Amino acid sequence: MLRGEPGVGKTALLRYAEEQAEGMTVLQARGLEDEGELAFSGLADLFRAVLDQLETIPPAQSAALAGALGLGPPVAGDRFVVCVATLSLLAAVAEARPVLAIVDDCQWLDEASREALLFAGRRLEAEHVALLMASLEPEAAAHTFAGLDELTVAGLDRRAASGLLAECVSHAIAPQVIDRLMQVTGGNPLALRELAANLSEAQLTGAEELGEPLPPAAGVERAFLRRVERLSPETRNALLVVAASSGVTAAIAAACELLGFPPTSLEPAEERGLIRSDDGRTHFSHPLLRAAVYHSATITARARAHTALAEGLMVDVKRESAEAHEPVSLPAAERRAWHLAAAARCPDELVAAALENAAASARGRGGYAASATALDRAAKLSPADEDRVRRLLGAARDWLLAGHAGPALELLHDALASTSDNRQRAAIQHLRAQVEMSQGEFVAAYELLESEAARIADVDEAQASLMLADAAMGAASVGAIEAAVGLGRKAHALGTRAGGTAQLVSDMIFGASLVMSGETEQGTSLVLRHAQLPEGQDAPPAVLQIMPTVLLVLEEYDQARALLDWLSASARALSAPSLLVPALPLRADLGYRTGDWLAAYADAVEGLRLARETNGNILYGLGYLAQIEATQGLEKDCREHTAELILLGSRFGVGGVLSYAHTFTGRLALGLGLIDEAIAELEEATRLIESHKMREPNWVQEAPDLIEAYVRAGRIAEATERLADLQQKAERTERVWSLAAAARCRGLLADERSFEREFEEALAYHDQTPTPFERARTELCFGERLRRARRPSDARLHLRSALEMFDRLDAAPWAARARSELEASGEIVRPRDDGGLRSLTPQELQLALIVGRGATNKEASAALFVSPKTVEAHLHHIYVKLSIRSRTELALVLALAQMLD
Repeated sequence: MLRGEPGVGKTALLRYAEEQAEGMTVLQARGLEDEGELAFSGLADLFRAVLDQLETIPPAQSAALAGALGLGPPVAGDRFVVCVATLSLLAAVAEARPVLAIVDDCQWLDEASREALLFAGRRLEAEHVALLMASLEPEAAAHTFAGLDELTVAGLDRRAASGLLAECVSHAIAPQVIDRLMQVTGGNPLALRELAANLSEAQLTGAEELGEPLPPAAGVERAFLRRVERLSPETRNALLVVAASSGVTAAIAAACELLGFPPTSLEPAEERGLIRSDDGRTHFSHPLLRAAVYHSATITARARAHTALAEGLMVDVKRESAEAHEPVSLPAAERRAWHLAAAARCPDELVAAALENAAASARGRGGYAASATALDRAAKLSPADEDRVRRLLGAARDWLLAGHAGPALELLHDALASTSDNRQRAAIQHLRAQVEMSQGEFVAAYELLESEAARIADVDEAQASLMLADAAMGAASVGAIEAAVGLGRKAHALGTRAGGTAQLVSDMIFGASLVMSGETEQGTSLVLRHAQLPEGQDAPPAVLQIMPTVLLVLEEYDQARALLDWLSASARALSAPSLLVPALPLRADLGYRTGDWLAAYADAVEGLRLARETNGNILYGLGYLAQIEATQGLEKDCREHTAELILLGSRFGVGGVLSYAHTFTGRLALGLGLIDEAIAELEEATRLIESHKMREPNWVQEAPDLIEAYVRAGRIAEATERLADLQQKAERTERVWSLAAAARCRGLLADERSFEREFEEALAYHDQTPTPFERARTELCFGERLRRARRPSDARLHLRSALEMFDRLDAAPWAARARSELEASGEIVRPRDDGGLRSLTPQELQLALIVGRGATNKEASAALFVSPKTVEAHLHHIYVKLSIRSRTELALVLALAQMLD
């Protein structure tokens, strides 16, 4: 990304790069100020010459990109499919020869194209693709393209400026004049050239004063205007049409004809270098020149130009209606609607309706920001309040789908002030609360939902139930579990009467809140009632997030795995990365609990990366990654992730994630033998859990860690008190994990005559569920007590079993403890092998797992949202690190590593 002020030379550098790109395929696009509202207009320009290669990328991606560019029917679904398709098409074009993709004036690029290019840019690795972009310096633009390598282009130094000025004017320039121009322009090349071109010979030689030159941008615009003013009125008016257009030569010619200008009217401007035409497009020589022409015109003149452009586009609109989905560019109806809007001087329902249709077209192609902008403008042009409110609500909804909460809240505030209809008000307030929750304002959101649901309950029970269900989720997020139960109960009562989606959502959320509060029987019944979703694709996102979470807590591992595998496979098949964001952290938690730590770690890393790239919720990704890092002793990574989790949880008031963060930090410290720190962290986790009224010990598993830390610190009374609480909760909820953990802790505290019985009971519980790490911990504690009871032979049996499992899971601190105990019992222990799969990076590991299951390179690239070239490069590294030569050997390595028996 090249950054710099207007005229500093960014475009010149891009042209230089193009000239040097010998043997490369060069793709080019340029952001246009008037096309920022047209979704994917930037991508349409960039890929114009290579659209014949769409069929070479995965079908789901090809269909989504074709729909986005108006070359096929719209494809509903995740907006990030187009982002993945952008990377795939760049990689596909680069198969023949390297690609240089150049994008100028990114500050005016439409948001959908910007998002796609940013996603692709972050993932370019082995594709032989160079992405070179240029943008203005404002902070907003810098934030938008965060994550790309950057180069700031500064002004020329005095020597270079002198050389440039010598080329621009035919007279000698006095040193003091150069100094003055440098002072005014900061060495900006365009400003130097344009200002000098308007100075007299006397001024250049220093014989006359320069006066007060304008600041660079204003001065350049004024200089440009002086050049334009020398043209005939006819040419100036034709130039205004070019400035008001998107640069399509045919559309400009049609508009000029409608206004009565002959085809030759633009030739004088082209001869003077103000514009240039190539490849069916007409461009100004510099964006500042376009701005100068457009903004210097009167409002009436601009409206006349836009009206002509809109009328000229009617031919394309009619053709696109007749020829289904075979346009040569983005839908002409969208362009026409925006020209009509630019010409509108007062509310006009016909123009507003055209914009609403344009919004529907953009939304269908995945351009949510463009749709929101069109609906917002349509609302401003709506004569009737009812239409205005409807369009404001739609615009706010699209802004939220595009990931922008601020504009959504502003529009909802306007909509609420303009309606007296209860149903509209409920829809507005429901969406407002969802936006607030996305910003971390959970308490205000769930209180708002509760009060607004009461207003609508008599009119629309289904709507009120869904509002109360969302309120319950908000309450649970901040740790107000009793409030969540109360809200969930109200939602359930209304949802049961309403049926359908309202019943499904309210059953699930009420059931989850009951499970959290320790009301096991009723909560489990409500959740398991819907465990087999007949129409999984149609289930609301809240259900697909909550159901696997509760299934894990209920130890319904097979059902949780089936659901999460289906969600993940569906998201990968659809090339929909944002759909993976909630699924992958839960898969990581499932893998952690059931002992598949290789896959769990890979899932957690990928889930967090995708959450950051798609602006999704990173809290769960941070938490479940920190859980694995804590137990494997990855201290630096774990502390970084828990610190970020605590920062975000505190900022947004998400109390639940704070208890996770302190639990995982405490588990890290316990494994490393930092007992005082472990106790402090785990006590804080316990305090938070108790303040939240969380009575399901299997939700946040901090209690056994704290009891063990107390025992190792000799604080027996406190350990005994904690154990009593854990025992009570375990007996009430009857989770196998809780019962086994309580028995293990009883073994830690029992006297010499009874500890063996307690540990044996814990192992019997472990036999009922596939939780190998928990079993290994019990065997470690059992072996430690047996050794201290002077029974080394019996101790070794359990210590060996524990060490084998800890090593298999790569739980290094726990393995070190088991190894130390074995050595103390008199056994010689072989050193741990640190090679193999442990040497792979998380991305290599994820690829190895997918390829090991039989995926081809093409299938793996589609699943991981990378190119086949990147897959090839990573596979090569995997083979070298594992000392293997084939996929068959890789599958064997993985099978051996994942065997638990």
